[in-house]
Amino acid sequence: METIKYEEAKKKHVIMMHNIEKESFITPWSLKSMQEDIVNNDLATYFVAIVNNEVIGYMGIWHIVDQAHITTLAIKKEYRKQHIGENLIKVVFKKLRTLAINEVTLEVRESNFKAINLYKKLGFHEEGKRINYYSDTNEDAIIMWKKL
Repeated sequence: METIKYEEAKKKHVIMMHNIEKESFITPWSLKSMQEDIVNNDLATYFVAIVNNEVIGYMGIWHIVDQAHITTLAIKKEYRKQHIGENLIKVVFKKLRTLAINEVTLEVRESNFKAINLYKKLGFHEEGKRINYYSDTNEDAIIMWKKL
């Protein structure tokens, strides 16, 4: 397997990240929204997984005081099932600890069993539901939390 680097995302990564976003989600964020979040949102931090200068995965968080919210996580199709998402989360957790973040939360589609199982493996637990959270399908979201 090729060497994977994990680092904070920069403006130069946004187009590659957006291409992964489009292939991964029913209703992807717009390129403009992603760029705005990465470049101008002081509460947001994004991380990328890179192979040979190509972004193969990314994860976004928003951090407020001592809590973080995972906003997005996606891996390029041909790199899935290789623990890249899991490793990316672990890299982000290390960074969050340096920011004195104590808890992490996220919402996940209740039909996304692979993601739910990964989050549980990493110590997240279910705390509730957001009914009809996803406007594209009216699917409920499971709210998950983890203490760091």
